[in-house]
Amino acid sequence: FFFFFFKQKTAYEISACLVGSEMCIRDRLMTSAWNTSLQGHKRWVLFHKDAPKSLVKGKEFVREVGEDDEAIMYFSKILPRIKEKEGKHLQTIEFIQGPGETVFVPGGWWHAVINVDNTIACGEV
Repeated sequence: FFFFFFKQKTAYEISACLVGSEMCIRDRLMTSAWNTSLQGHKRWVLFHKDAPKSLVKGKEFVREVGEDDEAIMYFSKILPRIKEKEGKHLQTIEFIQGPGETVFVPGGWWHAVINVDNTIACGEV
């Protein structure tokens, strides 16, 4: 399941494993954000704000019927294809966020996230 509770720009999230963001996103207002994991783990990938939208969205890498913009598809199929094409030129920051850790996303940076297991988190939206 997926649950959000909003209070003064803070979102509290309880979500299931393999749920996450749509393909690669960034805040339209170019503001920064933070996310703190209280329980569970999240896998993140960040691209610099100057990375081309067409590259990080990866729509040209959708090849098979049934592939879509869900997080599981992005991390399992699309992101590896982007890395294969771009090779060493692609600059990403990838990591696993654990319980008690806070992630800061600089304003305008592209990012995608997927829950590795069931999570409880809060963050500024």
